[in-house]
Amino acid sequence: MTTTAPPEPELAGPPRAAPPYSAPTEGLRVSDDFFAALQQSLEQETADAAERVLVETGRRWGAAEMQAFLARAPQLLGAPPESVHIGILLQTWWWPRTAGGWGAASFDFRRAAQRLLVVDLRNSAEARASRERQRPEGPSPRPACHLYSGYFAGGLGALAKRDLACIELQCHATGADTCQFLVSTAAHVQQARQWRDGGESAAAIVRKLTEPHEAAR
Repeated sequence: MTTTAPPEPELAGPPRAAPPYSAPTEGLRVSDDFFAALQQSLEQETADAAERVLVETGRRWGAAEMQAFLARAPQLLGAPPESVHIGILLQTWWWPRTAGGWGAASFDFRRAAQRLLVVDLRNSAEARASRERQRPEGPSPRPACHLYSGYFAGGLGALAKRDLACIELQCHATGADTCQFLVSTAAHVQQARQWRDGGESAAAIVRKLTEPHEAAR
């Protein structure tokens, strides 16, 4: 089970009639079957555009969540966001997703100088749903966590105040221990996609993107 984001608070003004099926303030609880059905419906209705729809949905959600988080960060952390260690900042930002059933994320900043951020995720909701769908045939042949890819790109892009892209390098739905994402520039992500689709491992992709920078030092 996962919990969706709660609705944004209403702006000041005259009260509006509540919709008949409004979400509770803590968000909506949905099952893994919901994600499986969502992915299947998008694939049926949009064919090859399903991944792009999920990524864009995640990107807008992640950007909005980060902007809302930064606005309340001084109250949550007792200091302006820019004065808080980036690791603490991102773990605090992600914690509501962990509590809501979206999995536990860890952020690897060791390659930040090369504009490479690696995110490891355990217990992805999308990966769980994909494994349920693929159970009779075995693991999914491709990474399935497109909503997360968009979420990390949008959220971290809003934090950095620049356009960032994200790709899932490995996925629990394909048999990997964890889902792993690379957040970087569009050019790096496009190169990583080519290597990933060509059969390169996540570790090999990150190493290839890092080596040119290390050799130039």
